[in-house]
Amino acid sequence: MRGGSPGNVVEEMLKRFPERWSVWATAGRVLVEHFKEIERGCKVSVQATKLQPQLADAWFRHGRVLALALKHQQAVEALEKGWKLLPAGISLQFVPTAVWLAESYQVLGDVAASQRWWKVAGEGCQELKAFNGAMADYWLGRALVGLRDKLGAIQAYESALSQQLLYPARGEVEKSLLRLKGKRGKGCRG
Repeated sequence: MRGGSPGNVVEEMLKRFPERWSVWATAGRVLVEHFKEIERGCKVSVQATKLQPQLADAWFRHGRVLALALKHQQAVEALEKGWKLLPAGISLQFVPTAVWLAESYQVLGDVAASQRWWKVAGEGCQELKAFNGAMADYWLGRALVGLRDKLGAIQAYESALSQQLLYPARGEVEKSLLRLKGKRGKGCRG
């Protein structure tokens, strides 16, 4: 690539915005998810929690980077730390974080904790519906897959698609529906 590599763009972002916690979290995720620079990405994303140690979202985003790096025990610790910092009442971060906790506990083999978080995520979707019905159904579908409610997951995913769910979630839901329906048929319609 002429003019530098994409990794240089990440480094430039960090130099230009050294005090923005969200830039550190995003850069860490990009390094882990797209460049497979696992250790560097985790070190970069932890800086977000150092810049904003009392902000739940900084911990959630760092926890997500750790999970993507397959460091699930550390991910659970970061996500739960952020969970304790959530303000009382409705939070748009509530449901995705519960799903991420459920996924990490599932990978760690803690079935009881995983099931507990899947249920928390499913219950939180009811509150999320008031803000974004399509995303609420998307997250509900993921929670129901975790709870092994195949029919409920299919219904939630089809409802999400019927409400103009946007990419990249839309593509993920279409693939999940094919799997859940046993790959019968040529496509999914919401």
